[in-house]
Amino acid sequence: MLIQTLERIRQQTIISSLILIMVGLLMLVIPEKYDTFFVEILGYSIIIFGGVMIWEFIAARKDLKAWILFMVALVLLFLGIYMLIQQGNDILKGMSVFFGVFLIIDGLHSSV
Repeated sequence: MLIQTLERIRQQTIISSLILIMVGLLMLVIPEKYDTFFVEILGYSIIIFGGVMIWEFIAARKDLKAWILFMVALVLLFLGIYMLIQQGNDILKGMSVFFGVFLIIDGLHSSV
């Protein structure tokens, strides 16, 4: 039973690492014409993720961990809104390269 669980965790870690590597490569080599589309998708995803975290805060017990996650959710919500407002900005392209490299390194580190 324990061996099967560990094997499943190992497989999930490898799959998530490969997905992180692919998303990182996509962020680095995405063509210029799809850049704004990718930023929009990322902005909406961050807003949805922040909204879900706020919804979980409303339903959860109000302890220190919940308040910290609520603050992170607010930051994510504002980051997503900022990304949608500042679409053609070079800062977002720099963030894309930074997060792309970060995801590749994280994916490689997790798979080892």
